[in-house]
Amino acid sequence: MDATLGVTSGAGGYFFARQGVAAHGTLSVLVPLSRSGGVLVGGAVDVLGDFASGDDCPLGRDGSCIPPFPLWSGLSGEIGYRYGLGADWTLDGRLGAGTYLDEGGDSTRTFGTHGRVDAAWQFLPGVRVLLVGRATVLPEYRGATVTLASAGVGLRLGGGVPAR
Repeated sequence: MDATLGVTSGAGGYFFARQGVAAHGTLSVLVPLSRSGGVLVGGAVDVLGDFASGDDCPLGRDGSCIPPFPLWSGLSGEIGYRYGLGADWTLDGRLGAGTYLDEGGDSTRTFGTHGRVDAAWQFLPGVRVLLVGRATVLPEYRGATVTLASAGVGLRLGGGVPAR
């Protein structure tokens, strides 16, 4: 089980306040393939975006307010690979797909994909510190492709590479 907190920045569409908070949680099962690695199968929940855009109203070219970048919540499945680097470090790469909900606007639901890489260091038995990078693509949101890039730190409970 992983939990991370970090920052995110978005691109695409017609919005302001593109920077915000990224919170991710994952639950995965490791299927060992060798002494040094295995396949990960699991799911993820996410919250990405600007939690506090306030009542700002930057004017667009047509004189109307530009909306703030959406606050997204997501639920997705993912598959990946974990590689062990000795007893203390692991590297993960994961791909996923799922549904994302615009929490701050009209509750529009859209499909999205994501890719994630992380490095984990064991600092206590069964507890690892994570450094995570993630990219999310929402290919069709209000006629535009929206992308989000995030980076964060977190904790993993369990999750080494078991010896076979």
